[in-house]
Amino acid sequence: MVLSRDGKVHFDEDSYKILGDWLTEVAAANPRTIVVLNTDGPVAMLWLDDVEAVIQAWYGGQGMGTALAREAISAIRLMR
Repeated sequence: MVLSRDGKVHFDEDSYKILGDWLTEVAAANPRTIVVLNTDGPVAMLWLDDVEAVIQAWYGGQGMGTALAREAISAIRLMR
């Protein structure tokens, strides 16, 4: 699951609650959920204890998809 935010998008408290509730539901369905944060700054991670792992991407550019796939595969191998 990839969460993306840039400098033009601002989340208010209600948006974070909705997002957090949704992530908690996803993690309940799959406790091995890995969240990728593609953000421009800090994120309130009230759901952190509900997910298996978090990867902070910080706008990797054109090669980000390949790099994330490699990191996700490495993380999955470590979790086994």
